[in-house]
Amino acid sequence: MNFFMTNNVGTRTSGIEHAQVMRLNLFNKFQTDAAIVSTFYYSRFHYDFHQNGLDDAHSINLFDYFLETLNLPLQTFTLTDFLAQENLSDPKALGEDMTPNHYAVLGFLATYPDGKQAMIRVDKDTDQVDSVAYATAEGKMLYSDVYDYRGFKSLKFEFDATGHYTTKAIYTKPDGTTALQFIYSTPTEKQPSQVSRIVLTHNQSVQIFMNDRGLQTYFFDQLNQSHGLNNCFISDRYELTPALGDMKTKAKKYVFIHSNYTLDPDDPMDPNLNYNYSYGIQRNNLFDGLIVGTEAERADLINRFHFKKPVYAIPSGYIDPDIPQVQISQRHKYEIMVVARISPEKRLDQVVRAFAKVHEVVPEAVLNVFGFIADNASAKLLNQTVEESGVMGAVHFMGYHQDLSKFYDEAVAMAWTSSGEGFGLALLEAMSHGVPAVAYDINYGPDEMIENDVSGFLIPNGDVDALAERLRQIVQDDILQQRLSEHAYQAAQKYSPDEVWQKWQVLLTDAAKTN
Repeated sequence: MNFFMTNNVGTRTSGIEHAQVMRLNLFNKFQTDAAIVSTFYYSRFHYDFHQNGLDDAHSINLFDYFLETLNLPLQTFTLTDFLAQENLSDPKALGEDMTPNHYAVLGFLATYPDGKQAMIRVDKDTDQVDSVAYATAEGKMLYSDVYDYRGFKSLKFEFDATGHYTTKAIYTKPDGTTALQFIYSTPTEKQPSQVSRIVLTHNQSVQIFMNDRGLQTYFFDQLNQSHGLNNCFISDRYELTPALGDMKTKAKKYVFIHSNYTLDPDDPMDPNLNYNYSYGIQRNNLFDGLIVGTEAERADLINRFHFKKPVYAIPSGYIDPDIPQVQISQRHKYEIMVVARISPEKRLDQVVRAFAKVHEVVPEAVLNVFGFIADNASAKLLNQTVEESGVMGAVHFMGYHQDLSKFYDEAVAMAWTSSGEGFGLALLEAMSHGVPAVAYDINYGPDEMIENDVSGFLIPNGDVDALAERLRQIVQDDILQQRLSEHAYQAAQKYSPDEVWQKWQVLLTDAAKTN
């Protein structure tokens, strides 16, 4: 069995989870057993997992595993059901709110005969009860219940006597028995409340852990044993890599490096390693190998560290070889796009400054920005740059979309200004739809996908003027657009499912060998 390890798979997947989902689909395509293993509790997990086109058979969540809820069917538990259960009526509507996990909830306030209050939050998309917070008539918090979207209570938060801070998080099975308890310390002026110990009741025994890492390692070992040992584990998130390294049972363990391994993306010899991957690199003896998305990063890692264990270069994604080709005459002639979360390393303000130069010459040009806000300061800078550049009517913030196919098929160019990458999934997706990119020649990815002046343009890192000039050339020249688009389609074919699967076969063959 092959396990791909992450924190959570939500509807707003990052590049890492997007790569995981694609990998799972690739393994399924070639009939190779695999599952995404997640470690965060998230009441809406299964709903979001399904929204990503996945199913419960290929998902193993830590909390589901210990709460014995891996494959429970959906049951209805709406506001009406809750009110009937509690013998309450006529709740006061409190309006709509957005949760930290970016889904909408509707709030209602109900009052018990003794004055106790229940603030009920209902998932707007599913109509299921999301959570209920209980308070005294005076408003002091008593406890709070969280409901799995599938219709049962799975988590209870207990509060101290003042109602100000959490003392316990109690995770329960559908029958009400406790499976997990997270016990919190008392906060002080110098130290906020934090988990002091974790108590797990599993297999008729009680296990006590001092932190998440211990619980995660126990979980991974349980998974490994239940699937016959010697399974293949791939850590895609740095938070899980130490727990993977701590495993006590016999397994094959790999760390996927999804970005530059150094803090300075331009310097492979930078002594400061990217903290996301420093553990896997510095303690590589604990693992059976490292995985990167490009040949260039593989060469740099080997050249610098001379690992005894292998480093595999496997693209983070692959293309759909059956995407129909869209001619330039069917696209929006002046439409430029950029696909990236709004955060500092994406340098989207440089895209806007380059686009402003294009817009001066080609007033019909538009820039569509796709991605969610990951950093508020970057979003503020981006909006300021749009305003100061005088292109407010020509720059459109399109938000996050799970499927960008329609938009790729309309654009004639993509701008790519990341300071560093591990591969560049959006770049590959664009090229697979015939969208040529004007990309900074950074580490790592663009120079392995783009042949300069054939399937797109590679320009010096940070050169906004060159970015502007190449974008201007594309939007002004129909013949150039068509030539670049045709070659972008062709260049993307080296990332077909068959080609990428062959690279995975090298690792899987090695993993199948006994120690």
